[in-house]
Amino acid sequence: MKEEDFEWNTPELRDSVRREKRRSLIRQILITVITVVVAFYALTATGTYMIERKIRSEGWTYSAWSTIRGANITNAGSEFIHSFLGATEIQNRQKVIGGIPINWGEVQREYSPVSKTSHRLNFPVYGQGTAEEEVIPLYYNGERLMSFYHPEKEYGQLPDDRSLMTSIRSDHVIEMAFSFDRAYTLAEIENIFPDNRSWIWVDSDQSDDQPVDAENAIGFKCYTDDLKQDADAFVGAADYLFKEDNGELAGIFKEVPKTGDIRAIGMVLTGTPDELSFVKDLPQIRAATLGATVDRY
Repeated sequence: MKEEDFEWNTPELRDSVRREKRRSLIRQILITVITVVVAFYALTATGTYMIERKIRSEGWTYSAWSTIRGANITNAGSEFIHSFLGATEIQNRQKVIGGIPINWGEVQREYSPVSKTSHRLNFPVYGQGTAEEEVIPLYYNGERLMSFYHPEKEYGQLPDDRSLMTSIRSDHVIEMAFSFDRAYTLAEIENIFPDNRSWIWVDSDQSDDQPVDAENAIGFKCYTDDLKQDADAFVGAADYLFKEDNGELAGIFKEVPKTGDIRAIGMVLTGTPDELSFVKDLPQIRAATLGATVDRY
């Protein structure tokens, strides 16, 4: 049969061409869908891996900072909310006073594989006073915030809240921040304050003529009766930060102190008013500020 005798425009041929076009279109759609799905899961898996790696890496830094900063504040666990190419961490904070935990705000962090982690402290603080007052108590959730006063700095007024203990019910447990008249060794602190130790304010190279709020004070928690053992954990965390995140720490310490060289310039004690009554006339105390109070029962 000659080519010019072949009939191209037959119904059968037109149907065959249409079927082939449909098959080709379906194949293209399937290939596109599969490619998009594979790319989506690959991108999601890569993003999740990068986020998890970032969380683990930065988590050590955040943990180290929480070890050395924040008077009597501890972490109470974190909740992670994962999304496409990102994650949100909500880290709860608490104070434990007389064995009773109380909420102390939360830190929210936004992780991204392509940008720097953002931080937000959900800790609304309020106070009320007049411009003439040099010391205005600040509160969070109805609880007073503590502050510290460096022994080598001059202040217009040094608060002394020890007198408030006589008006606090005996079945309440309180925390109180004490600022010392000079720097003391850990052995001296153990002799002067044998009981009810909760947190130690460490002397550093910070130069600030304003009182130091407890939220940003540098020191360590007293987990045991041995201050040297607790100080070892502080030194370990500070050493880690000096190597991994020393930009901010360099403004606090010129070099990481050895445990034996640590000096305390203040501390937090917790207990009932009767248990803390021994501090009433101690000459080592330069200033005292009341913190949170809880009902033991």
